[in-house]
Amino acid sequence: MAQPTRSGDPGEGGGHRTGLGNKRRRARINESLGQLKTLILDALKKDSSRHSKLEKADILEMTVKHLRSLQRAQMTGESRGRTGERELGWRCQQAGGWDHHSLGLPARWGG
Repeated sequence: MAQPTRSGDPGEGGGHRTGLGNKRRRARINESLGQLKTLILDALKKDSSRHSKLEKADILEMTVKHLRSLQRAQMTGESRGRTGERELGWRCQQAGGWDHHSLGLPARWGG
């Protein structure tokens, strides 16, 4: 007997999430975006009161740009032969010492 699927993607058997399942998923996404907004505004030294109405896409775009700039800075530093730990987001001591463990990400996402 076929198992029902939770995915709303028609390409995966046509199953649908329950209303409660969707509500929980959206709540998790919104909570994570709220945390990401706080982190990125702090990292960019922006006043959060002036950016209270950022759209979700804005938060994601700001984060991608910031991580790319950190990555470029890391590559530039390595090409000049600098030593020591690099700041690439996962080990950003200036942003409160968050890493993949404190973010609740899988170990494969960490550095």
